[in-house]
Amino acid sequence: MFGVYLPMWLYRALPYLYILSGATIASVHQSFLALTSAFLFVAAGVVAWFLRRAHRRKEAISAKCSQQPTSAEQYELEEALRRINERLR
Repeated sequence: MFGVYLPMWLYRALPYLYILSGATIASVHQSFLALTSAFLFVAAGVVAWFLRRAHRRKEAISAKCSQQPTSAEQYELEEALRRINERLR
């Protein structure tokens, strides 16, 4: 965001670290402030995990849709179009 980059292993682990931190805080401290903090840590971890998962799925679908047909697929498509054109004549 401001030119600061995290190592990939840390970036990938952050949602799990947030959830683990929230669970640890909730199990150690029982005050209202600690439980609120624990809830916020867990919520942040779950939101980050879901957003990353949705983005990965969207990228996978986009990559699959943008693939060019292979030469065999291209040949089959051209043959099908040729047969259709012959029938229309």
